[in-house]
Amino acid sequence: GVQLLAAVAKFCSFTMMPLQKFLAASTILLPAPVTLGAAAKFDSDSNLLSHVFSPGFNPRAEVWLPSSVASLVPVANAASGRITAQTWRANEIRASVDLLSPGLMTLAQSYSPHWKAWVDGKPVPLLRANGAVQAIFLPAGLSAVRFEYVDEQFQLGAWISSSTLVVLLMLTWRWRRAMKRALAEANSAWNTDTNTNTSWRRAA
Repeated sequence: GVQLLAAVAKFCSFTMMPLQKFLAASTILLPAPVTLGAAAKFDSDSNLLSHVFSPGFNPRAEVWLPSSVASLVPVANAASGRITAQTWRANEIRASVDLLSPGLMTLAQSYSPHWKAWVDGKPVPLLRANGAVQAIFLPAGLSAVRFEYVDEQFQLGAWISSSTLVVLLMLTWRWRRAMKRALAEANSAWNTDTNTNTSWRRAA
């Protein structure tokens, strides 16, 4: 039990380090939330967390991935590299990553299918690493990396809501225009009747 708690504390301390600790250059690790070039290791989904919580787990040097995605990581060896620039927003992360050889970029952010990844403008598979965080495979050299949170159902709901609002506004505008026209016609008819009655009384 004590060893398990120690492993959890070590993992959490890694994943929660502040962004300001990014280094301009690194061999294996840029302090969290990003790790570059950790060696890829594979096992079944059911065994991933046991590796992560083991006392010997080192998130700076190894990344555990499901065996089902092994074909998406053609090079499992450790690599070295650096991040030359990065931009963080609420739903988007951009970075320029320079690797000396192909390898993994691990982002200590909760994995979700709503997060998508692009490398040099092309979509790439977003991998569930260490049972809970995100990783992508990068080629050697300089790469423009982008992570973005894309909730298509939310976007569809927002579009429907916006469209409904526009339709309601148009219907309201047309109703008010029709009411003004009806009132104007009623006033015109009343004035005509009044003038007719007045002329008839004078003639009488």
